[in-house]
Amino acid sequence: MDPLGLAAGGLARVSLCDAAPAWVEGLGCDARFNTQLFLFLFLPIVLVGYWALASRTWKIAWVAAASIVFYSLWDVRFVGLLAAGAAIDYYLALRIEAAGEDKALRKRWLLGSIVFNLGILAVFKYAIFARDNAQSLFDLAGSDYTLPGFSIVLPVGISFFTFKALSYTIDVYRGSQPACREPLKYLAFISLFPELVAGPIVRYSTLGEQLDALPRKVPWTLFGTGVTLFAIGLFKKAVIADLVAARVDPFWADPASLTFATGWAAALGYTIQLYFDFSGYSDMAMGLGAMLGLRFPINFLAPYQALNPSDFWRRWHISLSTWLRDYLYIPLGGNRKGPGRAKVNLLLVMLLGGLWHGAAWTFVVWGAYHGVLLVLYQSTAAGWDRLNVWLQRILMFLLAVVGWVVFRAPSLGVAGQVYRAMLDVTTVASLATILPLLLALVAIIAFTMLAKPSSQLRFRFDPLRAVLVAAMLAVAILMVGDSNSPFLYYQF
Repeated sequence: MDPLGLAAGGLARVSLCDAAPAWVEGLGCDARFNTQLFLFLFLPIVLVGYWALASRTWKIAWVAAASIVFYSLWDVRFVGLLAAGAAIDYYLALRIEAAGEDKALRKRWLLGSIVFNLGILAVFKYAIFARDNAQSLFDLAGSDYTLPGFSIVLPVGISFFTFKALSYTIDVYRGSQPACREPLKYLAFISLFPELVAGPIVRYSTLGEQLDALPRKVPWTLFGTGVTLFAIGLFKKAVIADLVAARVDPFWADPASLTFATGWAAALGYTIQLYFDFSGYSDMAMGLGAMLGLRFPINFLAPYQALNPSDFWRRWHISLSTWLRDYLYIPLGGNRKGPGRAKVNLLLVMLLGGLWHGAAWTFVVWGAYHGVLLVLYQSTAAGWDRLNVWLQRILMFLLAVVGWVVFRAPSLGVAGQVYRAMLDVTTVASLATILPLLLALVAIIAFTMLAKPSSQLRFRFDPLRAVLVAAMLAVAILMVGDSNSPFLYYQF
C-alpha cells in the first residue's frame, strides 16, 4: 500500500476514472475544464445542485464534495493529502489565534504550518531534483557511490493549494485575518475546484466573507459574466493555444535542426501558447467562480502590453507575483533597507519564484533572468521610461520571449540550441518556408498588444454579444472533442 504515492520504480496515476464506465472514459475522464466529461456532465450537475440548495451550509458542502470528486478524477490517492493538509492548517490557524499575545507561541504554531506545507512541496516536487543533483556532485568528485533511485507522482496543483494554505496561516498570524471556525468552509476554500489545480492563488481574505454570504438565488448578471469569461477562456485554450502548439511543438522536438526562421517560430509560438493556455485557464476559473456567485481576483492584465519588467510582473500571473511580494519580498525587508538590499531581495524572490514553477535548472535560470531584468530596470528606469511607448512595449515583449525559451526548454542545452538558431542569420533564407506561420504568429501577438484584457469584461446582454459568445463556445467545444490536451500549468 502506498497512500502518499511514493514508491520505488515507475508509478502510474490512480484516478477515479479507472473505475468509470467506458462511456464516461470516452468523454475524457480527467481533472480538466476542457473535456466533454466536465462540460456536459460534471459542470451541469454541480451548477444545478448548487443553485437548487437554499441553505448556505449545504451550498458549501456541495462545492466541497464536488471539488473532492474533481480532484479524484486526476488521482484519488491524493485526496487524503489534500484533506489532511486542510485539517492540519485549519487546526494550526486556530492555535495561532488562541495564543493571543504570546508571540513566541504564535511563531511556533506558524512555523509548524510553514514546515508542513513547504515539507510537502520539498518531498513531492523537489526530492528527485535534489537526489539527481547530489548524485551529480558525487560523480564530479569521482565517487562510485550511487544514491538510491525512486519515483514520485507529483500531485496536480500542489504549488497552488500549498501557497493558498500558507497565505491563510500567515494572515492569521499577522492578525489581518481571523481564523476560520467552520471546518467544512475551510475545506471548501482550500479545495475549490475552479482554481484548485492552476490558480489563481485566491486568498482566504478574498473568499472567506464571500462564502459567508453566498447568494440564495442566481445572480444573473454575475452568472452571465461567468459564462462569457468561461467561453473566452475555453476558446483561448482549445482554439488558439492548442492550434499554435500543434504547429510549433515539432520545432521543439528537434532543436538541433532549427534555423533562424523555425527558431523564432518556436520561441514566438510558445510565447503565444503559454499566454493563451494559462490566461485561458484563469478566465475559465473566474467564470466558474462567477457561476457560483463568487468573485475571483484578476490573474492576467494584458501582460504583453507591459512597458517594462516591473509592469510585466504587475500583469502576468498577478496572484503569484503579489503572493511573492506580500509573503516573501516585504518580510525580507523589501526596499526599506536601502537600494542594494532591495536588489538582493528582488533577485532572491525571483529565483524562488522560478523554482516554484518546477524542479529544474531551467526554471532557476528563468527566475534569475527576470530578477536581473527587474534590477537593471530599477537602475535605468529614468532613461527607459523616456523611450517611445510602443518601443518600450516591443522591447519588453522581446525580453519576455527570450525568457520563455529557457522556461520551455527541457534542458539548458536545448535552450542554447534554440538561442543559437534565433541568432543564426546565415539561415535566414529559410524564412520563406514558414512565412505564413510567422505572419499568423505576429498577427496574434499584435492582437494581444491591442486588445482589452478579457478579465475586465463584464456581462451586458445584447443579441450580437450573445451570438458571439455562443459561437466561441461552440467552436471551442468542437475543438475540445479533438484534443483534450492538458493545461500547461497543471505540471506546476
